[in-house]
Amino acid sequence: MKEKSKLGKNNPLVSIIIPVRKIGEYVMNHVPKILEMDYKNIEIIIVSEAKETVKFPKTKVIKVGRVNPAGKRNAGVKESNGEIIAFIDDDAYPIRDWLVHAIKYFENDEIAAVAGPQIVPEESTFMQKVSGYVYSLGAGKQKYVYTPTKFQYIDDYPTCNLIVRRKCFEEINGFNTDYWGGEDTKLCYDLTQKLKKKMAYDPKVLVW
Repeated sequence: MKEKSKLGKNNPLVSIIIPVRKIGEYVMNHVPKILEMDYKNIEIIIVSEAKETVKFPKTKVIKVGRVNPAGKRNAGVKESNGEIIAFIDDDAYPIRDWLVHAIKYFENDEIAAVAGPQIVPEESTFMQKVSGYVYSLGAGKQKYVYTPTKFQYIDDYPTCNLIVRRKCFEEINGFNTDYWGGEDTKLCYDLTQKLKKKMAYDPKVLVW
């Protein structure tokens, strides 16, 4: 039986959450790349420990002080309006059709989150490429980072490229701030084991 969409529209607002200690070169270089994406119905929320401002469109900065990454992401979601929440790190930027590929999965009510590869860009230095290769050899959730080339369901993924249905995020009360390291694994566990929802991995949902 075909599952009915609960989105109510084909291009829901997506809130892109970027936690930082302070706004640096990565953010200044990568926010323009986010704004160049094919999917335009977005807002960008930078969560910083300091009081800062940027002049990018569709972008705001909120100050949270010294809190852990889980707390920063929760604060970003609280200030957001999107039906879909996209988590990305400041040292990553998406391909142009990142969200175009991801959003279609949320037409399926059973899917709570979508993830994709995190790949070192071709223009990276030799040592950066070596670092990426080392990560690709890791165990556990890192096995999802570089190697899969086809769609699959997963049960764990890091938040440098994780897109979550807001309703599901709120049902599990977001990130558990008791975790500093492993907060993304706890979130994924709650989505898949407590809510009994699915997480989809698509190699086209890619960030550099």
